Amino acid sequence: MAEKTNVPFFPGVKSAFDLTLQQTSLLRWINLYDSVYQLDDVERPIDQIISDDERFDAWYKSFADERRRSLEEYHRNRGKKTGNFTPPKPRITVG
Repeated sequence: MAEKTNVPFFPGVKSAFDLTLQQTSLLRWINLYDSVYQLDDVERPIDQIISDDERFDAWYKSFADERRRSLEEYHRNRGKKTGNFTPPKPRITVG
């Protein structure tokens, strides 16, 4: 985003404390979508899902729930196994 281009996203804003509620909200949405586009191809939803608010919300809820379950499983199994345990990557499909 702005740090990559060295162009201020909100001219005149020098600190996060100076952001309005709307600016903060916009940045959160940008970060969310940016993080989705940084996912591996197998994990990232197709563009038709990303561009459809309801389908994206359903996909994201499933993705977050699966990630939470994976982390819970990881923490449950940490003390039970020897060696390194890598939490499984969630596989989400939303029609």
